[in-house]
This record gives sequence, structure tokens and C-alpha cells, in this order.
Amino acid sequence: MIDQSTNSSSRSIYTPALKSPFYYIKRDDIQSILTYRNRAIYTKFQKIDSPLTYSKILEHKRAKEDIYLPLYTSDIADKILFVYSSKDSEIFINTIKHLFNYLKISNYHIYSVDDEIQVHIELREQRIEELQEYAREISKMLESKLDKSWDIYPNPLLPPQKNIYKLPDIKLY
Repeated sequence: MIDQSTNSSSRSIYTPALKSPFYYIKRDDIQSILTYRNRAIYTKFQKIDSPLTYSKILEHKRAKEDIYLPLYTSDIADKILFVYSSKDSEIFINTIKHLFNYLKISNYHIYSVDDEIQVHIELREQRIEELQEYAREISKMLESKLDKSWDIYPNPLLPPQKNIYKLPDIKLY
């Protein structure tokens, strides 16, 4: 089992965003073409090579720009992310809360982001492969209760530049 100890505090602004050395802004046109595992991946995300500021976060909250954050910046990370995009979000939230209680996962946060639900599980830093395996285990348990309507990150099928998530808007839990 993975150690889930991290420091947590109440936050009015999504403060992990301020720790990243860079962020992405979604644009209307293709910004780059990535080659990963012999595939060409087109991306509309422009990388901004500077830390995110409070003013940029406020612009995002006012729906002026869609800001995305990297899930990891090296071969280690401290977060698993579930992104749920279906109509039955309350059923998903209740099921995942029940599952996390059963698994004794206590350091997680649930956010509403446009039409999606993001579940962030905060963990100690570890290799990406370990996080991916743990996320797959949780996903399999969820699949026994719900139809699969979520994506899990870090996703081994995507390059690091596509293992990104939209800056959360509203904290639900």
C-alpha cells in the first residue's frame, strides 16, 4: 500500500498551482505536435515557462483563460487524479468517498471543473509507475460499482506534456 502522508491545509486558491515552474494555456489552434510511442499527438496547449501567478489564477476563474497544470515535472510525482465526465456526478462522488473510506485514503480533494469532477489523491512523492499501478487498482475497484466514465492520471499512454489537468474551480469536498 502507498503511504498517503502529506501536509494539508485549507486553501481559498488552489495553492499547488503556485508550486509548478510552468503551466499551460489552452488555445484554439494547434500549438505543437508531440511524438510519443511512435504516435503523433497534436496539442492545443501553449506551455508558459514561468510560475503561475495569482493574477493568472483570477483570470482563469473569470473564464478568460483555461489554465492547465502539469501532473508531474520529472519521473516522480505526489498525486493521482481521476477526471469524471458524466451526468451522475453525485453517484460517482458518493461511491469514491465510500471506496476511499474503505481503503483508508483520507488525503483527497474533490473539485468541480466545468462539466467534470476532479478527484485529487495527495500522496508522498514516488515513481510515476507506482502511482499508475495504484491508480489502476483504485479504478478496478470503482469499475465493480460503476460504469467506467473516468480517466486516470498519470496516464502511461500519454506523454508528460499531456498528463495535465485543468486548474480546479470549486472545491466540493
